[in-house]
Amino acid sequence: MTQLVPAAIKARWNSLARPVSFTIGFFLMAASWSLLTPIGGAPDEPAHIIRAAAVTSGQVITPAWVGNPAYGAVEVPSYIAELPARACFAFDDEVTPDCYAGSSANQQTLQTTGTSAALNSPIYYWLVGWPSVILSGDVAIFTMRIVSAALTAAFLGVSLVSAWSVGTQAHRTLAMVFVGLSPALTFLAGSVNPNALEATSAAAVYLSSRALFHRWQSRRDGSTTVVLHIALACSLLVLLNTRSIGFLWAALALLLAYLPSSDRPAFRDFLSRRWIPLDLIVIGVTAASLSWLLLLPDYDQSGTPTIEMTGARAALEAVMSSGALLSDAIGMFGWLDTPAPAASIALWSSAAGVSVVVSVLTAQRSALTAALAFFTVAIATPVAVQAVIADELGYIWQGRYALAPLLCTTVALAISVAHRARQADHSSRLTFVLNGAVIMSACAHIAIAIHVLRRYVTGLDRPVGEFLTAPAWTPPFGITALLTALLIATSFTAATCWVRRERAD
Repeated sequence: MTQLVPAAIKARWNSLARPVSFTIGFFLMAASWSLLTPIGGAPDEPAHIIRAAAVTSGQVITPAWVGNPAYGAVEVPSYIAELPARACFAFDDEVTPDCYAGSSANQQTLQTTGTSAALNSPIYYWLVGWPSVILSGDVAIFTMRIVSAALTAAFLGVSLVSAWSVGTQAHRTLAMVFVGLSPALTFLAGSVNPNALEATSAAAVYLSSRALFHRWQSRRDGSTTVVLHIALACSLLVLLNTRSIGFLWAALALLLAYLPSSDRPAFRDFLSRRWIPLDLIVIGVTAASLSWLLLLPDYDQSGTPTIEMTGARAALEAVMSSGALLSDAIGMFGWLDTPAPAASIALWSSAAGVSVVVSVLTAQRSALTAALAFFTVAIATPVAVQAVIADELGYIWQGRYALAPLLCTTVALAISVAHRARQADHSSRLTFVLNGAVIMSACAHIAIAIHVLRRYVTGLDRPVGEFLTAPAWTPPFGITALLTALLIATSFTAATCWVRRERAD
């Protein structure tokens, strides 16, 4: 008996080793991005950092700021308050971060400033803002970024482990997920911005609830079911408290997790004792998250600059720019000022296209339906949102706002291909194709990182040779060290999902 327990533990660990390794690899990629990106170099990051520092110091609900009544007024240390000025290079790919020459004499002196993120739920900001309590200066900001990267990676790990709980093949699932991780998602994961965490927590809600439905259909309970309950509760709590649109992603994820099963329980089963834990989780977390919306102060948005247009015109604009929005979700960096090179986008898109073809040829029909639904929502949501809010806020949609349904599209295809491949008679060809897609995606990630770093080091108007010989700005630890770290992290992550022909998962 004493020998059976270690053997069982070893077997469980062996089954989880690859998803855990993949999660660590993704974290290292995101952490590399957090150091490659200058402070203030991610979209709206100064506002999010100010909000995080304010929330962790107890300023959760704040009055309007006299400097801009659309913002919330907070008191934060001067090194935090000066962040908007440090983003002097935003929107211009020829300006480098050395444009900011000022610095506070006393970094801990409290200053009153405003943040456009004051209406956001405090949950994300509590989770990432605590380094500002124990650290200061650039070290605190970079640590906040790394914490955000760790949280984003953790929920991606929750997604993968949830898939494993129902017997998904390791290599093929990881290969599909790696290919589907857009470089923009990895970049945002390494910044203080809730977009990336919103995406991975949505994927975690989808896969943890899908795994729960699967286990209940199989009448399997036990410790794994308890863990899945906890995973779903945490994922749902985070997703509903990133941005208000998280409620839409959560509803979609829960619905599509329930529908694909051919042997799904009837809706009346949700009233039975067996479903009470899930009912309480969904109702309780949703109610708690909605309560925040009732506490929001009313800021004056009338002076906020917007791109004014009617709802119908904004919806049409969203339809016409669907392709551009998808491209932005793949490779738009900085403050919408640094698109990835066309060749790199083409390389990544080719890898993603290969995985889609594999999915269409080998995936289960029900999973394809779920993936198609996620993708359709990703395309249709900008149209619907802009039609509703254009009269008040103008045209505001950006490609990164749809990262959640796009990532859910990827994981829905990944788990279905892995299940179906067990009975496929073309496993060798599938292995070759997926490995090729992994290599292409890894190369795209690295090429895009070099391009974005060049934008910050010299500006894109300078000769390429000056990237290493005459940098105007240098990231922490130096250019060579960070690029080497990103290369190693990307290679390690790709290696964890390399599909082997000889070994069944």
